[in-house]
Amino acid sequence: MTGDSNSLIERIEQEIENNLTSEQFGVEELANSLGISRSHLHRKVKTATEKSVSQFIREYRLEKAKKLLTETDLNVSEIAYQVGFGSATYFSKSFMDYFGYSPRQSRKGKDAPTPATKSKIRIKAIFAGIVVLALVLAFTAFRWWQNGNSERILFKKSIAIVPFENLSKNQENQYYTEGVSDAISRQLSNSTDLRIISRNSVHSFSQGNLNLKAISKEFKAGYVLEGSVQKFKNTFRLEVRLIDPETNTDVWAKNYDRDSEDILKIQNEIALNIASALEAEISSTTLKKDYTVNSEAYELYLEAVYEFNTYSRKGLMLSEEYLLKAIEIDSTFALAYAFYGQSQFAKAAMFAAEEDALTALGNAIEPINKALALDPKLPEAHSSKGFYYLYHDWDFKAAEKEYKKGLAVGNPVGFALYIDYLNFVRNHKEALYYTNEMEKIAPYYPNSRKILSSYYNGNILEGKAFAASRLKVMNNYYLRDSYGFLLLNNKEYDEAIEVFKDLFELEGIRYPRILGWLGAALAKSGREEEARAIIKELLERREISKAGSKGFFIAVVYSALGEKEEAIDWLKTAVKDHEMEIPWLISEPQFFNLHEEKAFQDLVQSIGFPNQFPPK
Repeated sequence: MTGDSNSLIERIEQEIENNLTSEQFGVEELANSLGISRSHLHRKVKTATEKSVSQFIREYRLEKAKKLLTETDLNVSEIAYQVGFGSATYFSKSFMDYFGYSPRQSRKGKDAPTPATKSKIRIKAIFAGIVVLALVLAFTAFRWWQNGNSERILFKKSIAIVPFENLSKNQENQYYTEGVSDAISRQLSNSTDLRIISRNSVHSFSQGNLNLKAISKEFKAGYVLEGSVQKFKNTFRLEVRLIDPETNTDVWAKNYDRDSEDILKIQNEIALNIASALEAEISSTTLKKDYTVNSEAYELYLEAVYEFNTYSRKGLMLSEEYLLKAIEIDSTFALAYAFYGQSQFAKAAMFAAEEDALTALGNAIEPINKALALDPKLPEAHSSKGFYYLYHDWDFKAAEKEYKKGLAVGNPVGFALYIDYLNFVRNHKEALYYTNEMEKIAPYYPNSRKILSSYYNGNILEGKAFAASRLKVMNNYYLRDSYGFLLLNNKEYDEAIEVFKDLFELEGIRYPRILGWLGAALAKSGREEEARAIIKELLERREISKAGSKGFFIAVVYSALGEKEEAIDWLKTAVKDHEMEIPWLISEPQFFNLHEEKAFQDLVQSIGFPNQFPPK
């Protein structure tokens, strides 16, 4: 090493020594303390030592630990914490990997290998490793050939988040428990080295049966994160464990007893510790950007998300109330503004449908713009801005640009909205690609687009198989809505009718969309009188409120009855009223029989769909 390199390494060692007990002291913190960039630090350390910065820090800690083991009477757990390891289990594993023997063997002295013996052990281990690797590769190649490339591979940097347990006496604190686990999941998603399977996905699959090996196998996850939260007044107790499901051993674990105001800091700390345990890159600066510094505002945000996810009118009302309070407390809370904008969209959506599209969308744009002013890179805000451009302005080009900015691992809604857009403009192959990407980052997502994209790409059997697999563990509106759509448009009318009627029983609400598709199924199966009864019901409800795209779905039934003129007249009314479903116009299969009609083509032209219609 040169003199300059020696000087830098000495400074690095001094900084590590000064922060030896801190779990949080990593690459980012070291670079900041030295006043140089991460990339510059990495180049310098790599040149001088042929090691990465994280490896250098870890090995310095381990060398210090070895010295403490031989010179003090501290136990292994105490030494682990002295050198900055939050988990004695992870410390022991790291020590064994680096030195070739356990911390306890090191303390006994006589059991610890000498340098010469250690060298021989490593040579033998390397040789044995090569032999084992060759055998594993041969076996893997055989199974790959044998199973037609279908072998399931565990991703060693994939983490499945198990729903945290709420240990609070007050079960109303469930929102807090779910919010904490979701926030940790979201923070971990900032690491490009990690693949995170969210709590919602795991819960939908497991249905409370937390068999860690089964969860690991289903989601191809090398690790499982579980925890519990106990909240009491202004304090909380949080226990978190990162588990290797194959051995059921802790890779990292820690308990926290803190004041509620520390919750934001703790979530970031947990994410950094887990990333460190798996030697994954994650930036502490990135972790902080999405959150408020006010714990009261943050807790209100968690309550808002919890209520919104009940998908009920009451939940929507409470969600809006909590978000307004959060924003009042912290006027710089970008994520709260973005979510408030989404709550306004919901007022014109299926489970609410209490406002017309233009009113709801108009109320959403101000908080969305505020969110982007506060955080120009916030994915949720960009997805919402794209939604506004598409549904309010019918500006497809602007919508596509914003949707693409919203594609982020922690934002599955952004993927879902962009997939819808791609299907609207008949770019079905690309929609299927993003659908499959969405399934990777958010498997078992309640509102998956897999069934719709399978239909549009002619993969009917694949769509049915997906629906069947999900119906075994999930029973929500979105899944049955999509499954009914698939059955209807595959001419399985009786089966579709049953699914739509079951939806009314499931939700207790006769949604205009489901009424329209039910009417189409009745019409196509020859039950004309019942289909016309559906039209009458929609007309009567439209007299009370135009919300819910009732004109659009009246047109769906008329088109299914073969009454094209009436269908187009109602579509003209729907366009005039700026109904929410209009972007679905050319991709709604019940209107495929109208595509050659000049009046229908004029409607498409007036809306401004980007691709030539009808296609040549």
